[in-house]
Amino acid sequence: MSEPAAHFDLQGTVGIVVPCYNAEKTLPETLQSIAAQPAACLSRVSTVYLADDGSSDATADVAGAFRIQGVRIELLRNAENLGQWQTLNKAVEKVLQDGCRWVLILHADDVAKEGWLSCMLENMGSCPPRVMSLSSSWEQLMPDGSVVPGEDDPERALTVIEGSQANVAGTLKKGCWWHISGCAIRTEVFESAGRFDATFPYISDLEWLMRVLHRGWDVGYIARPLILYRQHEGNVSSRSMRESLDVREGLRLAAKYGGLLTPADLWCWHWRQVKTCLRRVLRSCLRRDLFALRHACIMLGRSWLGMIQVLMLWVPWVRMQHGRHGAP
Repeated sequence: MSEPAAHFDLQGTVGIVVPCYNAEKTLPETLQSIAAQPAACLSRVSTVYLADDGSSDATADVAGAFRIQGVRIELLRNAENLGQWQTLNKAVEKVLQDGCRWVLILHADDVAKEGWLSCMLENMGSCPPRVMSLSSSWEQLMPDGSVVPGEDDPERALTVIEGSQANVAGTLKKGCWWHISGCAIRTEVFESAGRFDATFPYISDLEWLMRVLHRGWDVGYIARPLILYRQHEGNVSSRSMRESLDVREGLRLAAKYGGLLTPADLWCWHWRQVKTCLRRVLRSCLRRDLFALRHACIMLGRSWLGMIQVLMLWVPWVRMQHGRHGAP
């Protein structure tokens, strides 16, 4: 069970990290959404770190010109493109060096809605000590300008998801319910659970979430859409569909944590990957996208193999359960 909440003063112990790469078109709106948060809340932020991953456009110029009265702005620029997770890890190192107790992360594609910072600060100051992160619902801004609403229940109290094997298994089954953009992370968790794993370029956030839950840290969920997530062809989610990175990396997570599921649940998990790959094969054929077709076919084969391997384990498991219950 989570420990009781401990209220404390956050003055000067909160940092905001904005990872960005070739984001000259979206970064101004992202930064303005931070500057538009209440001055009383911004006064509790020590530094806004703009982590530029070696952009080749005017992202660094936009970041360098950004100012918020009373808040220190620091530009962290890579000499070359390292990838979003290595860039974020470097920014985390700087946050730790500066003594921040909490760090908020807001991607340069996204927009903080009104009330984001005040809601996060309120929950940071009062959540139980074992809560390592706070995440909220979000809205999706689609390429056609339409907005997909997120869960919005302002009367609902903070929901605490406890760090346990059961919740690791549930996360593997249902997918990532924790949204890194807009979230707050207690910095001490980076010391005990480690940084983001850059060998998972698409789902490093999911891998990290499952890792910290497995180590017993809790996560708080706020049922309010505090972030506007921009979906477009250039972002990581869109690119991953062509390369089937989500399936490739998901299979790695299943290999690590699949033992927490029953064989039936693990088989169903692999079957979902098979269906995903089949849809992508069909879509790639219709679009004559040979690059996407190749990756979808490879992942289809690996997902089928996973199903077969689970079936080979399933029969002995069923026999063991049958004998355990004393069936004749």
